[in-house]
Amino acid sequence: MSVIYRLVDVCLTYAAHPPVHAVRNCTLDIHRGEFVAICGTSGSGKSSLLNLLGLIDRPTSGEIYFRDTAVAALKDHQLTALRRHSIGFVFQAFHLIPHRTVVDNVCLPMVYAGVPRRERRARALDALRTVGLLDRAWAQPQTLSGGEAQRVAIARALVTAPDVILCDEPTGNLDSANAANVIDALRALNNDNQTIVLVTHDQNIARAARRIVRVRDGVVSETTHPDAA
Repeated sequence: MSVIYRLVDVCLTYAAHPPVHAVRNCTLDIHRGEFVAICGTSGSGKSSLLNLLGLIDRPTSGEIYFRDTAVAALKDHQLTALRRHSIGFVFQAFHLIPHRTVVDNVCLPMVYAGVPRRERRARALDALRTVGLLDRAWAQPQTLSGGEAQRVAIARALVTAPDVILCDEPTGNLDSANAANVIDALRALNNDNQTIVLVTHDQNIARAARRIVRVRDGVVSETTHPDAA
C-alpha cells in the first residue's frame, strides 16, 4: 500500500510557561486504505497529533509528508487547498446547520471545493446512501438521533472524495448503540478502501480499527493490531 502520511521525528511544542511538548519525536507511517485509531488519555497529545495530520498545525521540528509532498514547503493557501480537497474531518460535535436540510448540510463542503451546483445534490445523496441515511435526506437536523447526525457528518466528510477522513472522538457524545452504528459506518467505508484515522480515549472504540497507535505524554509508544492490544 502507498503511504499517505509519513511523519519523521516530528515535534509540536506550544509556547507557554513552561512550554507544552504536545508531540515528541514522532515517526509514523499511515498507508492508503488503513483504519488507524490514535488512542490515549485526555492530554496525552492525541488531538495534537491529529491536528498535525489535518495540516492545521505545523510541526515545531521534524518533517511531515502528505502523499509524498513535504508539508513544510507548502504555503498557507496550499495547505488550505489540500485540506479542502483531500482531507475530510469528523468531530465529536456534529456541527450541522439547523435551518438546512440534511442533504443541504452534506452539500456544503462542495460549495467551498468549487463543485458545480448541478453535481452537488447527486453526490450528496450518494454519500447519504453510503452511510445508510438516504431516507433522511430531506429531514431537519433537529429530528435526527445522535447517531444519525454523526453519520450525516461522516457523509459530509466523504462527499468531496478525500484521501483520508480524520475523526476526533466521533462517538464521544453518543450512547453505546449509536456509537456502534457510527463505527459500523466507518468500518464499511474502510472496507471500500477509504483511509480513516480516528482519535479516541475509549479502548473499545479503538479496537474497531485495524491498527492502534498509542500516545502517552506526546510520545507514540507503540502501534498494535487490535487483536494483540
